[in-house]
Amino acid sequence: MERSDKTFYELGGMNEKAVRHLAFEIAKRLEGGEILLLKGDLGTGKTTFVKALAEGLRIDPDDVRSPTFTIVNTYVGRNLTLLHADLYRLSDPSEVLELDLLGLLGPETVLAVEWPELLAGFIGKNALKIELEYEDEKTRRLKLSGSYKWIERMVKDFFKKERQTKEVK
Repeated sequence: MERSDKTFYELGGMNEKAVRHLAFEIAKRLEGGEILLLKGDLGTGKTTFVKALAEGLRIDPDDVRSPTFTIVNTYVGRNLTLLHADLYRLSDPSEVLELDLLGLLGPETVLAVEWPELLAGFIGKNALKIELEYEDEKTRRLKLSGSYKWIERMVKDFFKKERQTKEVK
C-alpha cells in the first residue's frame, strides 16, 4: 500500500556544519525532477543549504551565489543541473508564472527555491519543504516535510545512518 500523506521531521540544535551535511546527503539522493522549497528569515542559512546541495551534486559551492537580483541561477553538475531561485523580490504569483520555473524543471534538473511562498499553489507532490529557524546565533532548527515517498527516499536512511554515528559537530 502506497502512502500519500505528509511526513514531517524536525531537527534542532543544528550548527552550520550539520546543516551543510544534511544538504549534502540530500543531494546524493536526488534523481532529477525534484523541488526543494526553502523557507526562513533572512540569514537563517537558505543559501548555505543550497551551496552544500550544489557540492553534493558535484558543483563547486564557491560558484553558488544568492539569486536575489538575478531571480534564478543555473549550475550544471556532473549528472544534474541545479536551478537556484530566490523569489524574495517578487510580489505577485503572475511574476512566478512568467519565470516558468516548473517548465525549466526536467528529469535532469533539480529546483531549489528560496522564499517559495508565491510558488506554493503551483507545486505538486514532488517537493520537499525545508523550514530554517533561528534557535540562537549559531544553531538552527530545521523542519522537513513532504510526501511520505519523498521523505522516505530523501531523509529516512539519512536519519538511520546518523543515529548510528556521532553527532556532526
